Amino acid sequence: MSPAKKLNLVMTASLSLIGVVNKADVDTVVEEISKHNRHLCHSHVAQAARYLSAEMAVTGKRFSYYEDRIAGGSTAYVSTADIPPHLVEVINAMSK
Repeated sequence: MSPAKKLNLVMTASLSLIGVVNKADVDTVVEEISKHNRHLCHSHVAQAARYLSAEMAVTGKRFSYYEDRIAGGSTAYVSTADIPPHLVEVINAMSK
């Protein structure tokens, strides 16, 4: 799975966990986004990010901060390895 498709899956599955996307439609949405080189809108990305960061906080995971001149200073980054294990299990189950 490509990195972009993996990110689309994580974000779309997160949206389904908060009731924005129907769980049964996650694979279809990810395929459509990936196949047509589309992106989630900023509002949906923010919703998914808020959910993921809240789940990270509950499990004690923290953001990594790096100095990024392109981004204009200190920037927070999260990798797929930062996603709490219980969410990884749920997301993997949704993608089958």
